[in-house]
Amino acid sequence: PIRQISDAMTSFGGNDFTHTIQIHTDTELDKIGHAYNEMLKNIEEFQNEVKNQQKELRISEMNTLISQINPHFLFNTLGCVIGMAMHYRVEPLEQIVTALSDSLHYALRAPDEVTLQQEIDHLQDYMRILEIRMPDKYRLVVHAAPETLEKRVLSLLLQPLAENAVQHGFQEYQKRAERTIYLASWIDAADGGLRLRLADNGRGIEADHLAGI
Repeated sequence: PIRQISDAMTSFGGNDFTHTIQIHTDTELDKIGHAYNEMLKNIEEFQNEVKNQQKELRISEMNTLISQINPHFLFNTLGCVIGMAMHYRVEPLEQIVTALSDSLHYALRAPDEVTLQQEIDHLQDYMRILEIRMPDKYRLVVHAAPETLEKRVLSLLLQPLAENAVQHGFQEYQKRAERTIYLASWIDAADGGLRLRLADNGRGIEADHLAGI
Protein backbone atom coordinates (compact mmCIF):
# COMPACT_ATOMS: atom_id res chain seq x y z
CA PRO A 1 0.00 0.00 0.00
CA ILE A 2 2.81 2.47 0.77
CA ARG A 3 4.38 1.80 -2.62
CA GLN A 4 1.00 2.28 -4.30
CA ILE A 5 0.59 5.64 -2.57
CA SER A 6 4.12 6.66 -3.53
CA ASP A 7 3.67 5.60 -7.17
CA ALA A 8 0.37 7.47 -7.49
CA MET A 9 1.82 10.68 -6.05
CA THR A 10 4.96 10.38 -8.18
CA SER A 11 3.01 9.81 -11.41
CA PHE A 12 0.80 12.89 -10.93
CA GLY A 13 2.07 15.52 -13.34
CA GLY A 14 -0.59 18.16 -12.73
CA ASN A 15 -3.00 17.28 -15.54
CA ASP A 16 -3.72 13.53 -15.39
CA PHE A 17 -6.32 12.88 -12.68
CA THR A 18 -6.73 9.15 -13.35
CA HIS A 19 -3.96 8.00 -10.99
CA THR A 20 -6.14 7.66 -7.92
CA ILE A 21 -5.31 5.49 -4.93
CA GLN A 22 -7.45 2.43 -4.26
CA ILE A 23 -6.34 0.53 -1.17
CA HIS A 24 -8.33 -1.30 1.49
CA THR A 25 -6.15 -2.01 4.51
CA ASP A 26 -8.45 -0.88 7.33
CA THR A 27 -5.60 1.37 8.53
CA GLU A 28 -4.82 5.09 8.45
CA LEU A 29 -3.24 4.51 5.03
CA ASP A 30 -6.81 4.33 3.68
CA LYS A 31 -7.38 7.86 4.99
CA ILE A 32 -4.26 9.10 3.21
CA GLY A 33 -5.45 7.52 -0.03
CA HIS A 34 -8.94 9.00 0.36
CA ALA A 35 -7.54 12.47 1.13
CA TYR A 36 -5.27 12.28 -1.91
CA ASN A 37 -8.15 11.27 -4.18
CA GLU A 38 -10.29 14.11 -2.84
CA MET A 39 -7.42 16.50 -3.49
CA LEU A 40 -7.16 15.33 -7.12
CA LYS A 41 -10.91 15.74 -7.58
CA ASN A 42 -10.87 19.24 -6.12
CA ILE A 43 -7.88 20.33 -8.18
CA GLU A 44 -9.52 19.01 -11.37
CA GLU A 45 -12.75 20.86 -10.61
CA PHE A 46 -10.79 23.98 -9.75
CA GLN A 47 -8.83 23.92 -13.01
CA ASN A 48 -12.03 23.59 -15.01
CA GLU A 49 -13.64 26.55 -13.25
CA VAL A 50 -10.83 29.11 -13.24
CA LYS A 51 -9.11 28.75 -16.61
CA ASN A 52 -9.98 32.35 -17.43
CA GLN A 53 -9.24 33.84 -14.02
CA GLN A 54 -6.14 35.75 -13.02
CA LYS A 55 -2.94 33.82 -12.41
CA GLU A 56 -2.55 35.12 -8.85
CA LEU A 57 -5.98 33.81 -7.86
CA ARG A 58 -5.30 30.39 -9.40
CA ILE A 59 -2.04 30.02 -7.48
CA SER A 60 -3.65 31.04 -4.20
CA GLU A 61 -6.59 28.65 -4.56
CA MET A 62 -4.35 25.78 -5.69
CA ASN A 63 -2.20 26.14 -2.60
CA THR A 64 -5.33 26.04 -0.46
CA LEU A 65 -6.47 22.80 -2.07
CA ILE A 66 -3.08 21.16 -1.75
CA SER A 67 -3.00 22.01 1.95
CA GLN A 68 -6.03 19.74 2.47
CA ILE A 69 -3.63 16.86 3.02
CA ASN A 70 -2.58 17.56 6.59
CA PRO A 71 1.20 17.12 6.93
CA HIS A 72 0.85 16.55 10.66
CA PHE A 73 -1.47 13.58 10.05
CA LEU A 74 0.86 12.23 7.37
CA PHE A 75 3.91 12.36 9.64
CA ASN A 76 2.00 10.75 12.50
CA THR A 77 1.01 7.91 10.18
CA LEU A 78 4.56 7.44 8.95
CA GLY A 79 5.73 7.44 12.57
CA CYS A 80 3.19 4.71 13.30
CA VAL A 81 4.53 2.64 10.39
CA ILE A 82 8.10 3.11 11.64
CA GLY A 83 7.07 1.98 15.11
CA MET A 84 5.35 -1.12 13.73
CA ALA A 85 8.40 -1.94 11.60
CA MET A 86 10.65 -1.67 14.66
CA HIS A 87 8.27 -3.80 16.74
CA TYR A 88 8.14 -6.56 14.13
CA ARG A 89 11.85 -6.13 13.33
CA VAL A 90 11.35 -5.36 9.64
CA GLU A 91 14.52 -3.31 9.33
CA PRO A 92 14.35 -2.44 5.58
CA LEU A 93 10.81 -1.08 6.03
CA GLU A 94 11.90 0.93 9.07
CA GLN A 95 14.81 2.43 7.13
CA ILE A 96 12.89 3.33 3.98
CA VAL A 97 9.93 4.87 5.83
CA THR A 98 12.29 6.82 8.10
CA ALA A 99 14.12 8.20 5.05
CA LEU A 100 10.79 8.96 3.35
CA SER A 101 9.49 10.75 6.45
CA ASP A 102 12.65 12.84 6.76
CA SER A 103 12.53 13.67 3.04
CA LEU A 104 8.87 14.72 3.09
CA HIS A 105 9.35 16.73 6.27
CA TYR A 106 12.19 18.64 4.63
CA ALA A 107 10.35 19.16 1.33
CA LEU A 108 7.21 20.49 3.03
CA ARG A 109 8.75 22.60 5.78
CA ALA A 110 12.20 23.76 4.67
CA PRO A 111 12.60 27.55 4.33
CA ASP A 112 13.61 29.10 1.01
CA GLU A 113 17.27 29.08 2.02
CA VAL A 114 19.10 26.37 3.98
CA THR A 115 22.68 25.35 4.61
CA LEU A 116 24.46 23.19 2.07
CA GLN A 117 24.76 20.51 4.78
CA GLN A 118 20.96 20.35 5.04
CA GLU A 119 20.68 19.97 1.28
CA ILE A 120 23.24 17.16 1.31
CA ASP A 121 21.34 15.41 4.10
CA HIS A 122 18.14 15.61 2.04
CA LEU A 123 19.94 14.21 -1.00
CA GLN A 124 21.31 11.35 1.10
CA ASP A 125 17.77 10.51 2.29
CA TYR A 126 16.69 10.23 -1.35
CA MET A 127 19.65 8.03 -2.23
CA ARG A 128 19.03 5.87 0.85
CA ILE A 129 15.52 5.13 -0.41
CA LEU A 130 16.95 4.08 -3.78
CA GLU A 131 19.54 1.88 -2.08
CA ILE A 132 16.89 0.02 -0.08
CA ARG A 133 14.61 -0.39 -3.10
CA MET A 134 17.43 -1.45 -5.44
CA PRO A 135 20.47 -2.63 -3.44
CA ASP A 136 23.92 -2.08 -4.98
CA LYS A 137 22.48 -0.27 -8.01
CA TYR A 138 22.98 3.40 -7.14
CA ARG A 139 25.74 5.14 -5.22
CA LEU A 140 26.31 8.71 -4.03
CA VAL A 141 29.84 10.08 -3.73
CA VAL A 142 30.21 13.42 -1.94
CA HIS A 143 33.34 15.56 -1.88
CA ALA A 144 32.27 18.67 0.01
CA ALA A 145 34.90 21.09 1.29
CA PRO A 146 34.26 21.64 5.03
CA GLU A 147 34.17 25.42 4.63
CA THR A 148 31.20 25.11 2.23
CA LEU A 149 28.83 23.16 4.48
CA GLU A 150 27.41 26.19 6.31
CA LYS A 151 26.97 28.29 3.16
CA ARG A 152 23.38 29.22 2.31
CA VAL A 153 21.76 27.73 -0.80
CA LEU A 154 18.23 27.43 -2.16
CA SER A 155 16.29 24.55 -0.62
CA LEU A 156 15.39 21.56 -2.83
CA LEU A 157 18.31 22.38 -5.10
CA LEU A 158 20.21 19.06 -5.29
CA GLN A 159 17.67 16.23 -5.00
CA PRO A 160 15.72 17.13 -8.19
CA LEU A 161 19.00 17.12 -10.15
CA ALA A 162 19.92 13.71 -8.77
CA GLU A 163 16.44 12.39 -9.53
CA ASN A 164 16.78 13.70 -13.08
CA ALA A 165 20.03 11.73 -13.42
CA VAL A 166 18.29 8.58 -12.15
CA GLN A 167 15.29 9.01 -14.45
CA HIS A 168 17.15 10.06 -17.61
CA GLY A 169 20.93 9.80 -17.25
CA PHE A 170 20.87 6.05 -16.66
CA GLN A 171 18.27 5.13 -19.26
CA GLU A 172 19.51 2.27 -21.46
CA TYR A 173 22.57 2.12 -19.22
CA GLN A 174 24.58 -0.92 -20.27
CA LYS A 175 27.59 -0.79 -17.96
CA ARG A 176 27.78 -3.24 -15.09
CA ALA A 177 29.42 -0.65 -12.86
CA GLU A 178 27.37 1.03 -10.14
CA ARG A 179 25.28 3.94 -11.27
CA THR A 180 27.12 6.71 -9.45
CA ILE A 181 26.11 10.29 -8.73
CA TYR A 182 28.92 12.64 -7.75
CA LEU A 183 28.53 15.84 -5.74
CA ALA A 184 31.38 18.27 -5.16
CA SER A 185 31.47 21.68 -3.48
CA TRP A 186 34.27 24.18 -3.11
CA ILE A 187 35.01 27.88 -2.69
CA ASP A 188 36.25 29.56 -5.86
CA ALA A 189 39.64 31.11 -5.23
CA ALA A 190 39.02 33.92 -7.70
CA ASP A 191 35.85 35.45 -6.29
CA GLY A 192 35.19 33.54 -3.06
CA GLY A 193 31.87 32.23 -4.37
CA LEU A 194 30.39 28.82 -3.64
CA ARG A 195 30.68 26.30 -6.46
CA LEU A 196 28.62 23.10 -6.76
CA ARG A 197 28.94 20.31 -9.30
CA LEU A 198 26.57 17.36 -9.57
CA ALA A 199 27.38 14.74 -12.19
CA ASP A 200 26.70 11.10 -13.01
CA ASN A 201 28.46 8.29 -14.88
CA GLY A 202 25.46 7.56 -17.09
CA ARG A 203 25.20 7.60 -20.86
CA GLY A 204 25.36 11.38 -21.18
CA ILE A 205 23.54 13.59 -23.70
CA GLU A 206 23.90 13.24 -27.46
CA ALA A 207 25.90 16.09 -29.00
CA ASP A 208 23.05 17.40 -31.17
CA HIS A 209 20.61 17.30 -28.26
CA LEU A 210 23.10 19.10 -26.02
CA ALA A 211 23.63 21.75 -28.71
CA GLY A 212 19.86 22.30 -28.82
CA ILE A 213 19.72 22.75 -25.08
